[in-house]
Amino acid sequence: VCDLADFLGEHGEIGAKLYRHFGDDLKQARAAFEDYAGEYRSAADFAEEFMRETGTEIPASLDYYIDWTALARDMALNGEIMVFQTGFDEVHVFWSR
Repeated sequence: VCDLADFLGEHGEIGAKLYRHFGDDLKQARAAFEDYAGEYRSAADFAEEFMRETGTEIPASLDYYIDWTALARDMALNGEIMVFQTGFDEVHVFWSR
C-alpha cells in the first residue's frame, strides 16, 4: 500500500490511470514510464510533432491535407501508442511495448 501511495504521490492522476489500465499491477504501471513520450494538448499534436521530428518531409502544399487526428487514432488502434487524457487540453502519450 505504501508503494502505491508513493507512486500516486509522484505521478498523480496519470499514475492512477496507468495503474487501472494495467489491472492494478504497480510493477507494469511503473515500467510504463520508461516509454513515456510526453504531455501534449492532444494526440494529434503528438502525431504531428513525431512525424516532423523523425525527418518526414511534408511539402507545404500538402501540409493542410494531413489529418493528424486520424494518424494519432491509427497509431493508438495499431497498438503503437497509449493515450491517457487527464484534462481538457492535456493528454499523456506512452509508447506501447
